[in-house]
Amino acid sequence: MSESTDQRTTDASVKSDEKTLYQQKLEKERSRSVSFRKGAGVLFGLTFLLVLVVFILPSIVQDDNEDMPTQEIDENPILIPNQEILAQKPIAEALLSELLIKIESLKLKGILFWGMREWEDVLIAQQEGDSAFLEQKYDIAADQYRQALQKLSDMEISIPNVLSNALESGKASILDGNKDDAIASYEIALAIDGSNLEAKEGLDRALKLDQVLERTQKGQIEFDMGNYELAIQSFEDALSIDSNWEPAKNGLNRSKKSFEEEIFQESISKGYQYLNEENFEEAEDLFNQSLLIRPNSQEAKQALDELNLKRIASLTKSLKYKGLIAEVNEEWKQAKGFYEDILVIDPNIEEVKESLSRVESRILLASEMKSIITRSDSYNDNKVLGQAQAILDTARSIERIGPKLQESIQKLDALIQVALIPIDVIFESDELTEVTIFKVDQMGTFLQRIVSLRPGIYTARGSRRGFKDETIRFRVAPNQQNQRIRIVCNKKI
Repeated sequence: MSESTDQRTTDASVKSDEKTLYQQKLEKERSRSVSFRKGAGVLFGLTFLLVLVVFILPSIVQDDNEDMPTQEIDENPILIPNQEILAQKPIAEALLSELLIKIESLKLKGILFWGMREWEDVLIAQQEGDSAFLEQKYDIAADQYRQALQKLSDMEISIPNVLSNALESGKASILDGNKDDAIASYEIALAIDGSNLEAKEGLDRALKLDQVLERTQKGQIEFDMGNYELAIQSFEDALSIDSNWEPAKNGLNRSKKSFEEEIFQESISKGYQYLNEENFEEAEDLFNQSLLIRPNSQEAKQALDELNLKRIASLTKSLKYKGLIAEVNEEWKQAKGFYEDILVIDPNIEEVKESLSRVESRILLASEMKSIITRSDSYNDNKVLGQAQAILDTARSIERIGPKLQESIQKLDALIQVALIPIDVIFESDELTEVTIFKVDQMGTFLQRIVSLRPGIYTARGSRRGFKDETIRFRVAPNQQNQRIRIVCNKKI
């Protein structure tokens, strides 16, 4: 009955919130060496008691009987066991000693927590053996002790299975969300093996199961409401308490996927909004962000393709406009640069090719006009004059003549008109020098002669036998009469 009372007390302690059986077990492990000494003391005491009962007490009783009257002895006859039963006494004593040791050993394996039914049978067998021993029925006592030892041995053999079953039961209880059953199972495991890592971790998980369940449930509620970011936080909180809680792991994975999908769709939608506004940088950032979330997304890739096409179209349009403005302003080189930039982007735009060709011809014309205008003093050369007239005709053939080109046309035309009007030039010599004007005439010797020359630069040479030739370059200025040129050879050889 005392053992049953102890068991009820132990069961109550399992449900106690103040101190778990596992904590009690840890305290018991720390005092293990003390328990062994106590067990040895108890064993010594029991052994001493047996010796007292078996050897000393009969002698005292016998001495007392010798002093008692004969009548008293006759009235209380002593039953003396036979020799076979007496021969069982040391066996019973040895079995009892082994039984007591094994009892203490199995108590340290938590037998009171998991083997109560068999444990009660062991206690009953032990009590019956003790009673038989005191009655000097050593054979019966030995048999009862054997039965008790056999049961203890069977229980000892079953310890690995009990431990394994307790661990499995604890794991199943955690998965079922049953905190109390999980705690009870893992405490049984720790009572058997106080250093079992799986049991320690399992008990720690079981003690925190309420908090884990609460956060997991909160995460599920947030998930169902579409608050994926809050759901992620709740599931992560649950996993921070128990990193192996599968419902929280699954919930976290679902929440992350849903949150990523939400961000993906937002990125695509906002990106297209920026794209329609031709805000290409922001649109590209959002489309790239969506592609990071889903690297193989055709939707994101298509969005980037559309972005590139629209960016090219927008850039092309902008460059075309800038090129047109440059043409209007007769900034031909700038216009050429804009059109070339467009063709780098897309070399197949025929319209731009034509614009580039037109601009290049304008650049060439402007260069030729500038060059021929600077050569106005050479218009007295029919070849140069012809070039000037041809360039002028080309410039006048342009459909849209801008102010700058018109000014050049007018200037070139004026220079050509001036170059076509001869000027009378007075040449003077000494009647001894042969005078020649290159590309004009051999004038011979003279004292003074008037020659009509178109404005421009000329070269004249004088020759005289025995004297060095005299060569001069002179310019016939337009609209200036009575220009005088003197050429005389007066340096002897």
